[in-house]
Amino acid sequence: MRRRFGGGCLPRSMRKRKNLGGTSGLYGRFFATAAALCIVAVLSAHHENSRYEEASADHLNEVVMAQPKDWHTEANEMEGYIAERIRATKGDRPLSVAGHQLIQAKECELAKSRYVHMVFGNGVQRISMYVLSKNERPLLDRIATSLLPPLCSLTEAGYNVTEGDYKGNRVLLVSTLPQTKEQRIVTGVLHEMS
Repeated sequence: MRRRFGGGCLPRSMRKRKNLGGTSGLYGRFFATAAALCIVAVLSAHHENSRYEEASADHLNEVVMAQPKDWHTEANEMEGYIAERIRATKGDRPLSVAGHQLIQAKECELAKSRYVHMVFGNGVQRISMYVLSKNERPLLDRIATSLLPPLCSLTEAGYNVTEGDYKGNRVLLVSTLPQTKEQRIVTGVLHEMS
């Protein structure tokens, strides 16, 4: 009579498969995890493109064509709003762009996230900066973007859009500046925030 428990009641061929099953299960979990990370990266890349498109369209509509919106335009009002939404830790200085001054600020939705939209100007041109602090970003989003390059620049609808991620914070910059200059600005702002 065979016992119904333990490995002794299985034929040898099945016992070997059972032993190999533990090892192949580890490989299976590894490949499933790798596949899940690839899917997240692909979805994040698609999401990234929609952010660029939406940021470029928003800049064109709200800044270049000056569609009326509820902007904060008084200096104290802008500083208070930005300080409330974005906490720059290095001396609590407001975020800045060299050679430009802050003109207006408001909340803006890009790719289903709530960004702070700041417009900087120098009398000749205006730059849109969209900032999403790490406190506003879901964990999965922060993980997915940590797999991507820290800086990326594209041209969208005639405007350069540069995005940077650093320590969970995200900055998008839309302007007609050269991409290298945009990248320096985004890098500087991200370091101010960290």
